[in-house]
Amino acid sequence: WRDPLVVNGNDSLFGDQGVPMLRLGGVLVSKAEAQFKSGDVAGATATIQMIRDRAWGKLENPSVVVPPPVETDMMKIILDEYRHEINGEMSLFFDLRRTGELIPYIQAKHGFTIPSGRDLMPIPATAIATNPTLVQNPGY
Repeated sequence: WRDPLVVNGNDSLFGDQGVPMLRLGGVLVSKAEAQFKSGDVAGATATIQMIRDRAWGKLENPSVVVPPPVETDMMKIILDEYRHEINGEMSLFFDLRRTGELIPYIQAKHGFTIPSGRDLMPIPATAIATNPTLVQNPGY
């Protein structure tokens, strides 16, 4: 997605916006989440193990021993893998929010509570100006 208000005049993919990237690790964690939520726990476990094997170097050196995940609940394992795989790519917040696990995850991992309404992003003023039926999220 490119913001139509920012795209330069020649409609070049390489305008003044960042280039969208998609990493295989992120795709595989999404696959594991879909498998788990559709009832395929064994498939989700195998996909997570594939990700962990790659991350720990087992694919290059089969003698590497990959430690088991710290968590035992599969959804928590998946959330941790999202954190490990895509943390620096600014999509972890959105994945946690989408799964409905943002507030409990932050509370469990970091020991603080997100204030009410702050688990939503503000709606851009330009969007509200364009569509007067939009109402700003609480707290903004």
